[in-house]
Amino acid sequence: MTETCKQLMEILKSAGFVLRKWASNYKTVLSGVPEELWETSTERELDRSQAAKTLGLLWFPREDVFKFKIPALSELKIVTKRIVVSEMSQLFDPLGLLGPVVVNAKMFVQTLWEADLSWDSELAEESALWWRKYRSDIKELSSLQIPRRVLRNTLQQYTIHCFCDASQKGYGCCIYIVSSDEQGQFHSHLLTSKSRVAPLRGQSIPRLELCAALLGSQLVHNLLTNIRITGSVTFWTDSTVVLHWINFRSNCWKVFVSNRVAEIQRLTKGYKWRHISTELNPADRISRGMLASQILHDKLWWYGPEFLSSPVEMWPEGVVSIPFKPELEVEMRPMVSLHAIEENFNIFNRFSELAKLLRVVAYCYLFRNNCKLPENDSIPSSLSPEEVDITLKSLIRIAQYQEFPTEVHTSWRTFTSPCNNSPTFELARKIVRRCVICFRSNPTTTNQIMAPLPSVRLKPARAFTYSGMDYCGPFFVRLLFGKGASVKVYVAMFVCLVVKAVHLEVVADLSTVACINAVKRFVGSRGRVLELHCDNATAFVGADRELRLLRKEFQQQFKSKEWGEFCA
Repeated sequence: MTETCKQLMEILKSAGFVLRKWASNYKTVLSGVPEELWETSTERELDRSQAAKTLGLLWFPREDVFKFKIPALSELKIVTKRIVVSEMSQLFDPLGLLGPVVVNAKMFVQTLWEADLSWDSELAEESALWWRKYRSDIKELSSLQIPRRVLRNTLQQYTIHCFCDASQKGYGCCIYIVSSDEQGQFHSHLLTSKSRVAPLRGQSIPRLELCAALLGSQLVHNLLTNIRITGSVTFWTDSTVVLHWINFRSNCWKVFVSNRVAEIQRLTKGYKWRHISTELNPADRISRGMLASQILHDKLWWYGPEFLSSPVEMWPEGVVSIPFKPELEVEMRPMVSLHAIEENFNIFNRFSELAKLLRVVAYCYLFRNNCKLPENDSIPSSLSPEEVDITLKSLIRIAQYQEFPTEVHTSWRTFTSPCNNSPTFELARKIVRRCVICFRSNPTTTNQIMAPLPSVRLKPARAFTYSGMDYCGPFFVRLLFGKGASVKVYVAMFVCLVVKAVHLEVVADLSTVACINAVKRFVGSRGRVLELHCDNATAFVGADRELRLLRKEFQQQFKSKEWGEFCA
């Protein structure tokens, strides 16, 4: 067995010599490939999006490091919220390596939203000065080099540590992976991080710490789901309240805490939660934010606390005594047992008059609607006819449900549940639709499209305000006096265009004078007419001409000198 191992080692050494020799003479090996096609670039840009000029994340294969490409930012005459949001979104950091720098800008943008500034309004002098310092400080990131490889062995035996923290401004988490090299030395490196901006109001620090713990649990869960890593996972937080919440039953807390504790317990089942002091917690950087110049040489952020590179025995004590605090009290949920007595309440038996019942129920509806509206938009206390009509329909429906519950239920199922086969009508419709002969004998017919009605047909108005006129006849009648042949007479029909009322007038002949007399009698009986429509027969045209002439002569009388002196 020993001889076999020696032979295998000699083969590997010789293979390594050949590979080194090929690497030193790769130009000779690739002599068949044109020189202009050789790869000469020493960097790779991971962000290939050309839609916007972002601060790209670069990979240098020779050094195997990541770098950030910082674009040249132009000088700003004025600083607006639109400019701040645009420049903040240019920082391309998918792994969260610059989490403290990014969350610092997010917190600043949150203050701009809180100030209720418009997009193009100029910022205050203090805010504009802070942003100018931030954008000039970002240039320091061009000298930052982040090793791409964070693992020191290929045995896939690593430990993962997730740190969580929160402040009044924000909360976040960061994950470190610890691996050992060939000499057995442990090395810790930042793997990823995530941050959130805290709500402006309404949440205490313990609740924000709980949100940070939930964010860390979700990030670790996604990491282990997508990457094959075997090893122990440890969660760290500097909040004793959160540790007490997590180590207790989730159904004992109030709704906000209970939901998040239950999710944390589900995602971190089998993992350990430990306590760490604030000074050693690297997540404190991401919860408070940092400038770019501060993060460059911050070892706590890039490598985590020093004890991660030490054996477990040298770690700080993770179990702490938790003193009693009011916010740690278990929510007492008393169970109340109430013996309910069903009372047959019938609103129709309370009132003997329908009018009184309508008013009472209508005022109840009015009160309910006013409770839903703002104070300045309340409905007047007087009842309108529409509200009384709605109340009457509601009472009718209630009476139908009380007196005919079976019929109402059956009709509801019939007309609202086409797929229900229990009623006979559903069943009949289904059979007819499946019958080919019935389907062919009942084709879809083409309906005539009607023209829109005139506007005068739709205006509410007094009867005969808008009327139509037409003649019917002739009718042969005998004279009342004397003897002779029968004479022709006609009937002028006046129809109201709104309510369809009909007025009839007898006309002696088709002359203009007879038509005008019929209109006079009609107006004298039914009142003034604003519009009179007809089919422009000869008599109507003549009557229109005569009426216009009479109107002109009548108006001409009032233009005389005598009328002017009288009116003066």
